[in-house]
Amino acid sequence: MDENPLFTLGFLSLFHIIGGIALGSAIRGIWRNVRSRGEGAWMPSIFFVVWGSMFGCMPFAFGFDPTLPAWFLPAQLLIWGAPFILATFFGRAVLDWAGPLFNIGTGLIVFGGIFMIAGLLGGYMIFSDGELFQAMLLGGIFGVIGLSIFILGLANLFKNARS
Repeated sequence: MDENPLFTLGFLSLFHIIGGIALGSAIRGIWRNVRSRGEGAWMPSIFFVVWGSMFGCMPFAFGFDPTLPAWFLPAQLLIWGAPFILATFFGRAVLDWAGPLFNIGTGLIVFGGIFMIAGLLGGYMIFSDGELFQAMLLGGIFGVIGLSIFILGLANLFKNARS
């Protein structure tokens, strides 16, 4: 599976996206400090420039691997560049637009959904080995816990929407 360039690109894209957001936010913070004549905090922005550059840009070294297809490096640049540009120039607008997503209810729904999917996948893998009881046990435990967390998140969202 690691021979597939799409799998490699998908794995590296996590680093590109997080690093691009960190670097873009840091550059926006430095620009804000320059415009306010240095009244803000500089050290967090400088730290995130260094950290975001290393975290987001070091995986570009994989793009120079001659065994990977020619589209790999441009795809990496696109995956890194989109969140970098959004965070640098449109950071506040993106945060205002995505504000409802940064809710505890949404987080619980996502976490519960991941838990349920992990239970289903784990149960399926065990069932494919011929172990029905263990598959039902694993799928049932993960499914019930994940569904409970999911419903708790939904209830939280509905409660916040009503008030």
